[in-house]
Amino acid sequence: MRTFLLTWNPSKWDWDSLENNTIPEEKYGEIGEGFIHIHHIVPIKNKGGNYTLDPVRDLRPVCPNCHAMLHREDPPLKIDELKKQLENRSSWVLMSTLGSKKKTFWWKLKDDFTLCIYREFKNDIKANKEISVQELESLINYVKKQDWVDLANNVQKISEGMEKEGLGKFLYEKLNWQIAEAQLASHLGSIFTQAGIWEYNGQVRGIKFKHKTDDWKNKLQKLYTEQLDQNN
Repeated sequence: MRTFLLTWNPSKWDWDSLENNTIPEEKYGEIGEGFIHIHHIVPIKNKGGNYTLDPVRDLRPVCPNCHAMLHREDPPLKIDELKKQLENRSSWVLMSTLGSKKKTFWWKLKDDFTLCIYREFKNDIKANKEISVQELESLINYVKKQDWVDLANNVQKISEGMEKEGLGKFLYEKLNWQIAEAQLASHLGSIFTQAGIWEYNGQVRGIKFKHKTDDWKNKLQKLYTEQLDQNN
């Protein structure tokens, strides 16, 4: 389906013009500074098979960013669906992993201290992992009993049973996570380091972590609250 993009300059056009069937010039694919986008909820298919627009009915003014997000999917999202997505997104904070190959990800902390990590991959695959308090405590206790703990989350080595002892291998073997989920050792390491729960050896290769405090819930909550405030 075509993405129908109608814009008008609010300094030239009055909102009441919509009721009088006076519609501004359509512009496709252009975003002018100071322009508002009009989202047509119900495009109409004519006899020739092309889509046309009802000139007045079902018009909704939206900002350019929201209009682009509405039309990311075919058929376009409903406005209420996009609103719900944006409201859910407001509780997530953006971070990146440590080391030489930094990867961005989103995370949030629920009221019961369930930790959620959301990732997007190049092949458009999305993954959301919810990590329970019990799993977090198991991981923290594992690190606490060691000196420095290796990252150890190489997918191929884990699948071949050749990975050394460390975070990724622990997640896979002891917590029964999938191999792809064991890569979250990098993400957890970044979160726990910034929260002050673990110490990071500062290396871009041979990344290791060390236990710092048992007060992980308060530390994690503090980091999450601070990052939420920065985002807002």
